Amino acid sequence: MQAKYGSHGDYELVALCPSSVQESFELTVKAFNLADQYRVPVIVLSDEIVGHTREKLRIPDDIPIYKRQQPAAPPEQYKPYAPLASGLLDGMPAFGQGYKLLVDGQLHNESGNRAGHDPEISGRLMERLCRKITDHADELLDIETAFTDDAQTLVIAYGSVARSAYSAVKMARAEGMKVGFVKIKILWPFPDGFLKELLSKASRIIVPEMNIGKIARELERLVSGGQKIASIPKLGGNLHTPLEILVGIKG
Repeated sequence: MQAKYGSHGDYELVALCPSSVQESFELTVKAFNLADQYRVPVIVLSDEIVGHTREKLRIPDDIPIYKRQQPAAPPEQYKPYAPLASGLLDGMPAFGQGYKLLVDGQLHNESGNRAGHDPEISGRLMERLCRKITDHADELLDIETAFTDDAQTLVIAYGSVARSAYSAVKMARAEGMKVGFVKIKILWPFPDGFLKELLSKASRIIVPEMNIGKIARELERLVSGGQKIASIPKLGGNLHTPLEILVGIKG
């Protein structure tokens, strides 16, 4: 919540949640690529358990690297903050390539000049900064699922808790329960569209979290069929055990 809302003004960003050493590597690479593509801060929102985990790491021979695009507009016509039809900016030229680049942290117009005194220009800028993420939320979707085809109960988790959650789901399936697993790897923007459709097919949703129960509240916004959302918070720094989550599934 601090990552998404810790500001005095409106903004949108991308936050990725690894649950393993391997994902920490993969999502860090992805974070740099998304930051270049969408021109926003991207946070790798790890937790202490993942940070202290020692595991094998497989580094592939080919690591995907986003290639910065040169602007379509020539230098004399280029406006560094004029959006394309997609809402994203026209390339990212480097200094020394003939483009006029004005970098300022203030509210600005499409040329980069300060415009905080103009509510109309400032409003358009804030809307563009938000919509370049919200309009592309479907592209910023990174979710893993298992056993969801026939699931009557869904366990939704993120970060290190997802490991215990997946084990608990497999234990439940071994006992004949129709339980599915969902791991959210990009937490912000929240995958509303994908989850809303998935939740509509289940009757119960279990949400284990190592906090007071925050993402459970996000899921409450998405249910429309009277499904029960059971938050399983755990405070103090210890990870849920699979058995603790299994008790919640059975409860």
